[in-house]
Amino acid sequence: MRTFEREAQLLLFALAVLWSNLAFSQTPTQLPPTVLPSVAFYEPVPFKNAVKFAVYKDDMGNFFLAPTSLQVDQESVGFVYKKSPADKQFNSVTLTLRPVLDELMSEEDVTAAIRAEYPDVKLHYLEPRLARFEVTIVGERHIVTPFTTTLRFGRDMSLSVPVSGEVAAFLLSGRTTDVPIGNVTLTYTIRGRELGLDGTSSVVDRKLQISGFINGGCARRSESYVDVSTGNTGCIVGMKYSAEEVVLIQLELKRLALYKGPVDGIIGWQTKKAVRAAQAHLDIPPTGALGYWTVIRIKNGELAKAIEETRG
Repeated sequence: MRTFEREAQLLLFALAVLWSNLAFSQTPTQLPPTVLPSVAFYEPVPFKNAVKFAVYKDDMGNFFLAPTSLQVDQESVGFVYKKSPADKQFNSVTLTLRPVLDELMSEEDVTAAIRAEYPDVKLHYLEPRLARFEVTIVGERHIVTPFTTTLRFGRDMSLSVPVSGEVAAFLLSGRTTDVPIGNVTLTYTIRGRELGLDGTSSVVDRKLQISGFINGGCARRSESYVDVSTGNTGCIVGMKYSAEEVVLIQLELKRLALYKGPVDGIIGWQTKKAVRAAQAHLDIPPTGALGYWTVIRIKNGELAKAIEETRG
């Protein structure tokens, strides 16, 4: 029996040496599932300059990196809805997230900055326990329970968040573009050792939060706003401009010799005809409707510039 125990101890020692040698690689590694890091919260890793990335270490001198920011893939932001915005069951915002080491620095830059001061250090990624997502969209807050309990660095995570009819109506308005419509906060837990007031060490769990903004709007990303009942895409809530806003558009169209009707703030057939002509100059489908991008590009001078270039 003692021989068996001795052989088992030698095997464990050999595996530990092998793992130690592998850990000297230049890129951070994921720990095997059976290896649980015991980071020391009371021993922060010092750097000459202030940094935003999070680095912990254990008693063996290994460094462990944890995510400090959450990237929201803005191209992934979409909205699946039913024609009737009042039906909450079919109003759902979809998005893809990725935890990152630093908000501004790439993974390579972070590891290079660490190795510039600690060239021989062993780097690993922490795999914290994933607690929850808190998603706020246009002031509406939702708690989402993740499908997995482990936060793995560099892996995309997809979310689908149901929203109310009021929020759906806002998102489907032609005025919404790439302005922030909300944010996502991810809460995760790291287990490590902390010192008490009496100087004794104990194992504790620290809950940390990282977040990112959600930008969206059916006027800019119309193909991502899908009506599941009809298959149509884009905005379903029409834009309504005040008479004063319409007057400004009519004046600009008249100045550019596209509009010959009265400046009365009414969107009649002559106004629609002039708008279609403007949209043709702007490479916008000539519907005659005063959509968001049509109005913006008329107001900011793009139409005048396009006409000037056409006329030579």
